[in-house]
Amino acid sequence: MQASLSLEEVTEAALDRSVYPSPPDLAMLFLREDDRLVLQGARPELLTLCRKEVQVSMGECLCGLALEAGKPVYSPDIHEDPRSTLTACKEWGMRSFAAMPLWGGEGVLGVLGLAWAAAQDVEAQANFLETSVGEIAMGLNNALLYRELQQHARELDRRVRERTEQLQVANKELEAFAYSISHDLRAPLRAVSGFAQIIARRHKAALNEEGRHYVDNIVLASERMAHLIDDLLTYSRLGRQALKLRALDLGKVVKQAIDNLTDRVEATGAIINLPGDWPTVFGDQTLLQQICTNLLDNALTYHQPGVVPELRLTWSMEDGQIILAIADNGIGIPPEYQEKIFNVFQRLHSDEDYPGTGIGLAIVKKSAIMLGGQVWVESEVGKGSTFYIKLPKE
Repeated sequence: MQASLSLEEVTEAALDRSVYPSPPDLAMLFLREDDRLVLQGARPELLTLCRKEVQVSMGECLCGLALEAGKPVYSPDIHEDPRSTLTACKEWGMRSFAAMPLWGGEGVLGVLGLAWAAAQDVEAQANFLETSVGEIAMGLNNALLYRELQQHARELDRRVRERTEQLQVANKELEAFAYSISHDLRAPLRAVSGFAQIIARRHKAALNEEGRHYVDNIVLASERMAHLIDDLLTYSRLGRQALKLRALDLGKVVKQAIDNLTDRVEATGAIINLPGDWPTVFGDQTLLQQICTNLLDNALTYHQPGVVPELRLTWSMEDGQIILAIADNGIGIPPEYQEKIFNVFQRLHSDEDYPGTGIGLAIVKKSAIMLGGQVWVESEVGKGSTFYIKLPKE
Protein backbone atom coordinates (compact mmCIF):
# COMPACT_ATOMS: atom_id res chain seq x y z
CA MET A 1 0.00 0.00 0.00
CA GLN A 2 1.37 3.44 -0.93
CA ALA A 3 1.60 6.08 1.77
CA SER A 4 -1.31 8.48 1.35
CA LEU A 5 -1.72 12.05 2.51
CA SER A 6 -5.41 11.58 3.20
CA LEU A 7 -6.39 10.29 6.64
CA GLU A 8 -9.65 8.97 5.22
CA GLU A 9 -7.81 7.03 2.50
CA VAL A 10 -5.37 5.56 5.02
CA THR A 11 -8.28 4.49 7.22
CA GLU A 12 -10.03 2.86 4.24
CA ALA A 13 -6.85 1.00 3.30
CA ALA A 14 -6.22 -0.15 6.87
CA LEU A 15 -9.73 -1.58 7.10
CA ASP A 16 -9.55 -3.27 3.68
CA ARG A 17 -9.59 -7.01 4.25
CA SER A 18 -7.61 -7.72 1.08
CA VAL A 19 -4.36 -6.35 2.54
CA TYR A 20 -4.05 -9.10 5.15
CA PRO A 21 -2.88 -12.72 4.68
CA SER A 22 -6.03 -14.01 6.36
CA PRO A 23 -8.81 -11.41 5.87
CA PRO A 24 -10.23 -10.41 9.27
CA ASP A 25 -13.96 -10.38 9.98
CA LEU A 26 -13.62 -7.21 12.00
CA ALA A 27 -11.13 -4.34 11.69
CA MET A 28 -10.95 -1.25 13.89
CA LEU A 29 -8.59 1.71 13.57
CA PHE A 30 -7.99 3.77 16.70
CA LEU A 31 -6.06 7.05 16.80
CA ARG A 32 -4.16 8.03 19.90
CA GLU A 33 -5.21 11.11 21.87
CA ASP A 34 -2.96 11.47 24.90
CA ASP A 35 -3.43 8.27 26.96
CA ARG A 36 -6.50 6.96 25.19
CA LEU A 37 -7.56 5.55 21.85
CA VAL A 38 -10.44 7.03 19.86
CA LEU A 39 -12.14 4.95 17.18
CA GLN A 40 -11.47 6.41 13.72
CA GLY A 41 -13.27 3.79 11.64
CA ALA A 42 -14.31 0.14 11.53
CA ARG A 43 -15.34 -2.63 9.12
CA PRO A 44 -18.09 -3.59 9.27
CA GLU A 45 -19.57 -0.41 10.77
CA LEU A 46 -19.91 -0.98 14.50
CA LEU A 47 -23.22 0.79 14.88
CA THR A 48 -24.05 -1.22 17.98
CA LEU A 49 -20.88 -0.31 19.87
CA CYS A 50 -21.64 1.64 23.02
CA ARG A 51 -20.01 5.00 23.53
CA LYS A 52 -17.75 3.62 26.24
CA GLU A 53 -16.12 1.18 23.86
CA VAL A 54 -15.54 3.76 21.11
CA GLN A 55 -12.77 5.09 23.36
CA VAL A 56 -10.21 2.85 25.03
CA SER A 57 -7.83 3.92 27.78
CA MET A 58 -4.15 3.01 27.80
CA GLY A 59 -3.71 -0.46 29.32
CA GLU A 60 -7.41 -1.27 28.83
CA CYS A 61 -8.28 -4.41 26.87
CA LEU A 62 -5.99 -5.71 24.11
CA CYS A 63 -5.76 -2.47 22.07
CA GLY A 64 -4.99 -0.39 25.18
CA LEU A 65 -2.29 -2.91 26.14
CA ALA A 66 -0.73 -2.60 22.67
CA LEU A 67 -0.69 1.19 23.08
CA GLU A 68 0.93 0.89 26.50
CA ALA A 69 3.54 -1.69 25.49
CA GLY A 70 4.20 -0.29 22.02
CA LYS A 71 4.22 -3.78 20.54
CA PRO A 72 1.61 -6.21 19.13
CA VAL A 73 -0.70 -8.09 21.45
CA TYR A 74 -2.11 -11.39 20.14
CA SER A 75 -4.96 -13.47 21.53
CA PRO A 76 -6.05 -16.79 19.90
CA ASP A 77 -9.26 -16.82 21.99
CA ILE A 78 -10.58 -13.62 23.51
CA HIS A 79 -13.31 -15.51 25.34
CA GLU A 80 -10.63 -17.27 27.41
CA ASP A 81 -8.23 -14.32 27.63
CA PRO A 82 -8.61 -12.27 30.84
CA ARG A 83 -6.88 -9.34 29.12
CA SER A 84 -9.89 -8.96 26.80
CA THR A 85 -12.09 -6.85 29.03
CA LEU A 86 -14.42 -5.17 26.53
CA THR A 87 -17.53 -7.05 25.41
CA ALA A 88 -18.20 -5.70 21.92
CA CYS A 89 -15.95 -8.09 19.98
CA LYS A 90 -17.26 -11.07 21.91
CA GLU A 91 -20.85 -10.05 21.28
CA TRP A 92 -20.06 -9.80 17.56
CA GLY A 93 -18.96 -13.45 17.64
CA MET A 94 -15.23 -12.80 17.24
CA ARG A 95 -12.68 -15.25 18.67
CA SER A 96 -9.09 -14.45 17.70
CA PHE A 97 -7.66 -10.96 17.93
CA ALA A 98 -4.51 -9.00 17.02
CA ALA A 99 -3.85 -5.51 18.39
CA MET A 100 -1.17 -3.84 16.25
CA PRO A 101 0.44 -0.53 17.33
CA LEU A 102 0.99 1.98 14.54
CA TRP A 103 4.36 3.64 14.98
CA GLY A 104 5.17 7.09 13.65
CA GLY A 105 7.93 9.63 14.02
CA GLU A 106 6.96 10.60 17.58
CA GLY A 107 5.80 7.27 19.00
CA VAL A 108 2.64 5.24 18.73
CA LEU A 109 0.08 7.05 16.58
CA GLY A 110 -2.73 4.58 17.08
CA VAL A 111 -3.69 0.92 17.19
CA LEU A 112 -5.21 -1.35 14.56
CA GLY A 113 -7.44 -4.06 15.99
CA LEU A 114 -8.11 -7.14 13.80
CA ALA A 115 -10.52 -9.93 14.79
CA TRP A 116 -11.59 -13.27 13.28
CA ALA A 117 -14.73 -15.28 13.98
CA ALA A 118 -12.90 -18.57 13.44
CA ALA A 119 -9.96 -19.45 15.66
CA GLN A 120 -6.64 -18.30 14.19
CA ASP A 121 -3.00 -18.87 15.02
CA VAL A 122 -2.47 -15.11 14.93
CA GLU A 123 1.12 -15.24 16.12
CA ALA A 124 2.00 -17.45 13.14
CA GLN A 125 0.81 -14.62 10.90
CA ALA A 126 2.84 -12.02 12.82
CA ASN A 127 5.40 -11.34 10.07
CA PHE A 128 2.72 -10.80 7.44
CA LEU A 129 0.59 -8.68 9.76
CA GLU A 130 3.47 -6.51 10.94
CA THR A 131 4.60 -5.88 7.34
CA SER A 132 1.11 -4.77 6.34
CA VAL A 133 0.72 -2.67 9.47
CA GLY A 134 4.13 -1.04 8.89
CA GLU A 135 2.94 0.26 5.52
CA ILE A 136 -0.30 1.46 7.07
CA ALA A 137 1.63 3.22 9.84
CA MET A 138 3.75 5.01 7.26
CA GLY A 139 0.65 6.23 5.47
CA LEU A 140 -0.97 7.22 8.75
CA ASN A 141 2.11 9.18 9.81
CA ASN A 142 2.13 11.07 6.49
CA ALA A 143 -1.60 11.69 6.72
CA LEU A 144 -1.35 13.11 10.24
CA LEU A 145 1.60 15.30 9.26
CA TYR A 146 -0.36 16.54 6.26
CA ARG A 147 -3.40 17.25 8.41
CA GLU A 148 -1.23 19.15 10.87
CA LEU A 149 0.27 21.12 8.00
CA GLN A 150 -3.23 21.98 6.76
CA GLN A 151 -4.21 23.11 10.26
CA HIS A 152 -1.14 25.32 10.45
CA ALA A 153 -1.93 26.72 7.00
CA ARG A 154 -5.50 27.51 8.06
CA GLU A 155 -4.24 29.12 11.25
CA LEU A 156 -1.68 31.16 9.32
CA ASP A 157 -4.37 32.20 6.84
CA ARG A 158 -6.62 33.27 9.73
CA ARG A 159 -3.82 35.31 11.28
CA VAL A 160 -2.99 36.92 7.93
CA ARG A 161 -6.65 37.90 7.48
CA GLU A 162 -6.77 39.33 11.00
CA ARG A 163 -3.52 41.20 10.46
CA THR A 164 -4.74 42.51 7.12
CA GLU A 165 -7.93 43.78 8.75
CA GLN A 166 -5.87 45.44 11.49
CA LEU A 167 -3.64 47.09 8.90
CA GLN A 168 -6.67 48.31 6.99
CA VAL A 169 -8.05 49.87 10.18
CA ALA A 170 -4.65 51.40 10.94
CA ASN A 171 -4.40 52.80 7.40
CA LYS A 172 -7.84 54.36 7.70
CA GLU A 173 -6.82 55.93 11.01
CA LEU A 174 -3.61 57.18 9.40
CA GLU A 175 -5.57 58.64 6.51
CA ALA A 176 -7.91 60.37 8.96
CA PHE A 177 -4.88 61.68 10.84
CA ALA A 178 -3.31 62.97 7.62
CA TYR A 179 -6.61 64.61 6.64
CA SER A 180 -6.78 66.28 10.05
CA ILE A 181 -3.24 67.59 9.67
CA SER A 182 -3.85 68.79 6.14
CA HIS A 183 -7.12 70.58 6.85
CA ASP A 184 -7.64 71.15 10.57
CA LEU A 185 -4.09 72.29 11.36
CA ARG A 186 -3.17 74.17 8.23
CA ALA A 187 -6.06 76.66 8.49
CA PRO A 188 -5.25 78.03 11.98
CA LEU A 189 -1.53 77.86 11.20
CA ARG A 190 -2.03 80.02 8.11
CA ALA A 191 -3.99 82.50 10.23
CA VAL A 192 -1.25 82.72 12.90
CA SER A 193 1.49 83.00 10.27
CA GLY A 194 -0.46 85.56 8.24
CA PHE A 195 -1.22 87.87 11.16
CA ALA A 196 2.35 87.58 12.46
CA GLN A 197 3.73 88.59 9.05
CA ILE A 198 1.30 91.54 8.87
CA ILE A 199 2.47 92.74 12.27
CA ALA A 200 6.11 92.30 11.18
CA ARG A 201 5.55 94.33 8.02
CA ARG A 202 3.27 97.11 9.28
CA HIS A 203 3.97 97.54 12.96
CA LYS A 204 7.45 96.22 13.60
CA ALA A 205 8.93 99.75 13.81
CA ALA A 206 6.43 100.63 16.53
CA LEU A 207 7.51 97.70 18.71
CA ASN A 208 10.35 97.71 21.16
CA GLU A 209 13.22 95.22 20.80
CA GLU A 210 11.49 92.57 22.92
CA GLY A 211 8.26 92.87 20.90
CA ARG A 212 10.14 92.53 17.60
CA HIS A 213 11.91 89.46 18.97
CA TYR A 214 8.59 87.84 19.84
CA VAL A 215 7.09 88.58 16.41
CA ASP A 216 10.15 87.10 14.68
CA ASN A 217 9.85 83.98 16.83
CA ILE A 218 6.17 83.59 15.90
CA VAL A 219 7.00 83.82 12.18
CA LEU A 220 9.86 81.30 12.49
CA ALA A 221 7.76 78.91 14.57
CA SER A 222 4.96 79.08 11.99
CA GLU A 223 7.40 78.24 9.19
CA ARG A 224 8.80 75.30 11.18
CA MET A 225 5.29 74.05 11.87
CA ALA A 226 4.44 74.23 8.16
CA HIS A 227 7.57 72.20 7.32
CA LEU A 228 6.65 69.67 10.00
CA ILE A 229 3.15 69.27 8.57
CA ASP A 230 4.56 68.78 5.07
CA ASP A 231 7.00 66.12 6.29
CA LEU A 232 4.32 64.32 8.31
CA LEU A 233 2.06 64.20 5.27
CA THR A 234 4.91 62.84 3.16
CA TYR A 235 5.62 60.14 5.75
CA SER A 236 1.95 59.19 6.13
CA ARG A 237 1.49 58.86 2.35
CA LEU A 238 4.31 56.32 2.03
CA GLY A 239 2.84 52.90 1.31
CA ARG A 240 -0.63 54.21 0.44
CA GLN A 241 0.16 54.45 -3.24
CA ALA A 242 1.13 51.58 -5.51
CA LEU A 243 4.84 51.33 -6.24
CA LYS A 244 5.96 51.73 -9.85
CA LEU A 245 8.90 49.35 -9.84
CA ARG A 246 11.25 49.38 -12.81
CA ALA A 247 14.92 49.42 -13.74
CA LEU A 248 16.46 52.82 -12.93
CA ASP A 249 19.81 54.43 -13.60
CA LEU A 250 21.01 55.21 -10.09
CA GLY A 251 23.30 57.95 -11.43
CA LYS A 252 20.34 59.85 -12.90
CA VAL A 253 18.44 59.55 -9.62
CA VAL A 254 21.40 60.94 -7.64
CA LYS A 255 21.96 63.76 -10.16
CA GLN A 256 18.30 64.81 -9.86
CA ALA A 257 18.59 64.80 -6.06
CA ILE A 258 21.67 67.04 -6.28
CA ASP A 259 19.86 69.36 -8.69
CA ASN A 260 17.01 69.62 -6.19
CA LEU A 261 19.54 70.91 -3.63
CA THR A 262 21.44 73.30 -5.90
CA ASP A 263 20.78 76.32 -3.67
CA ARG A 264 21.97 74.43 -0.58
CA VAL A 265 25.09 73.18 -2.35
CA GLU A 266 25.99 76.71 -3.56
CA ALA A 267 25.23 78.32 -0.18
CA THR A 268 27.53 75.93 1.70
CA GLY A 269 30.16 75.63 -1.03
CA ALA A 270 29.86 71.86 -0.71
CA ILE A 271 32.12 69.53 -2.66
CA ILE A 272 30.39 66.41 -3.98
CA ASN A 273 32.51 63.55 -5.32
CA LEU A 274 30.72 61.05 -7.57
CA PRO A 275 31.85 57.74 -9.07
CA GLY A 276 32.68 57.48 -12.76
CA ASP A 277 29.96 54.92 -13.49
CA TRP A 278 26.63 54.00 -11.97
CA PRO A 279 24.68 50.72 -11.73
CA THR A 280 21.08 50.01 -12.61
CA VAL A 281 18.79 49.36 -9.65
CA PHE A 282 15.24 48.08 -9.45
CA GLY A 283 12.93 50.43 -7.61
CA ASP A 284 10.40 53.24 -7.57
CA GLN A 285 11.59 56.59 -8.95
CA THR A 286 9.79 58.68 -6.31
CA LEU A 287 10.97 56.66 -3.32
CA LEU A 288 14.58 56.53 -4.54
CA GLN A 289 14.45 60.29 -5.09
CA GLN A 290 13.22 60.82 -1.53
CA ILE A 291 15.96 58.61 -0.11
CA CYS A 292 18.80 60.35 -1.97
CA THR A 293 17.46 63.87 -1.45
CA ASN A 294 16.96 63.40 2.30
CA LEU A 295 20.39 61.87 2.84
CA LEU A 296 22.19 64.54 0.80
CA ASP A 297 20.20 67.26 2.55
CA ASN A 298 21.20 65.83 5.93
CA ALA A 299 24.85 65.76 4.93
CA LEU A 300 24.67 69.44 3.93
CA THR A 301 22.82 70.39 7.11
CA TYR A 302 24.97 68.67 9.72
CA HIS A 303 28.36 70.00 8.65
CA GLN A 304 30.95 71.25 11.07
CA PRO A 305 31.02 75.02 11.59
CA GLY A 306 33.70 76.67 9.50
CA VAL A 307 34.34 73.50 7.48
CA VAL A 308 33.28 73.17 3.84
CA PRO A 309 30.98 70.11 3.51
CA GLU A 310 32.54 67.35 1.46
CA LEU A 311 30.38 64.45 0.31
CA ARG A 312 31.61 61.28 -1.33
CA LEU A 313 29.19 58.88 -3.04
CA THR A 314 30.27 55.33 -3.88
CA TRP A 315 28.55 52.05 -4.64
CA SER A 316 29.33 48.34 -4.44
CA MET A 317 27.72 44.95 -5.06
CA GLU A 318 26.90 42.47 -2.31
CA ASP A 319 24.89 39.24 -2.75
CA GLY A 320 23.26 40.54 -5.92
CA GLN A 321 22.24 43.84 -4.31
CA ILE A 322 23.54 47.39 -4.77
CA ILE A 323 24.87 49.25 -1.73
CA LEU A 324 24.95 53.03 -2.14
CA ALA A 325 27.21 54.83 0.37
CA ILE A 326 26.95 58.56 1.11
CA ALA A 327 29.87 59.75 3.26
CA ASP A 328 30.36 63.22 4.73
CA ASN A 329 32.84 65.11 6.91
CA GLY A 330 30.13 66.41 9.23
CA ILE A 331 29.68 66.48 12.98
CA GLY A 332 29.05 62.72 13.32
CA ILE A 333 26.57 60.76 15.39
CA PRO A 334 27.20 59.21 18.85
CA PRO A 335 27.01 55.37 18.80
CA GLU A 336 23.98 55.24 21.12
CA TYR A 337 21.92 57.27 18.62
CA GLN A 338 22.90 55.57 15.37
CA GLU A 339 19.75 53.44 15.32
CA LYS A 340 17.40 55.89 17.02
CA ILE A 341 17.91 58.62 14.41
CA PHE A 342 15.72 56.61 11.98
CA ASN A 343 12.71 56.97 14.30
CA VAL A 344 10.11 59.69 13.75
CA PHE A 345 10.85 62.97 15.60
CA GLN A 346 14.24 61.75 16.84
CA ARG A 347 16.49 64.79 16.83
CA LEU A 348 19.90 65.21 18.48
CA HIS A 349 20.20 68.98 18.19
CA SER A 350 18.08 72.07 18.73
CA ASP A 351 16.36 73.78 15.83
CA GLU A 352 18.53 76.85 16.40
CA ASP A 353 21.72 74.83 15.83
CA TYR A 354 20.52 72.60 13.00
CA PRO A 355 17.05 73.14 11.50
CA GLY A 356 14.87 70.12 10.74
CA THR A 357 11.74 68.22 11.70
CA GLY A 358 13.18 64.83 12.70
CA ILE A 359 11.20 63.00 10.01
CA GLY A 360 13.62 62.91 7.06
CA LEU A 361 15.54 59.80 8.14
CA ALA A 362 12.30 58.05 9.11
CA ILE A 363 11.14 58.63 5.51
CA VAL A 364 14.46 57.20 4.25
CA LYS A 365 14.09 54.05 6.36
CA LYS A 366 10.45 53.44 5.45
CA SER A 367 11.15 54.04 1.75
CA ALA A 368 14.12 51.64 1.77
CA ILE A 369 12.04 48.91 3.42
CA MET A 370 9.24 49.40 0.89
CA LEU A 371 11.80 48.86 -1.90
CA GLY A 372 12.96 45.61 -0.32
CA GLY A 373 16.17 47.14 1.01
CA GLN A 374 17.55 48.60 4.20
CA VAL A 375 19.49 51.59 5.52
CA TRP A 376 22.09 51.97 8.26
CA VAL A 377 24.82 54.37 9.34
CA GLU A 378 28.43 54.22 10.50
CA SER A 379 29.68 57.34 12.19
CA GLU A 380 32.31 58.86 14.44
CA VAL A 381 31.70 62.08 16.34
CA GLY A 382 33.71 64.93 14.89
CA LYS A 383 34.80 62.97 11.81
CA GLY A 384 31.63 62.44 9.82
CA SER A 385 29.07 59.78 8.90
CA THR A 386 28.48 57.28 6.13
CA PHE A 387 24.93 56.24 5.33
CA TYR A 388 24.45 52.95 3.49
CA ILE A 389 21.39 52.04 1.44
CA LYS A 390 21.01 48.47 0.20
CA LEU A 391 18.80 48.22 -2.88
CA PRO A 392 17.76 45.29 -5.10
CA LYS A 393 19.47 45.13 -8.47
CA GLU A 394 16.63 43.19 -10.05
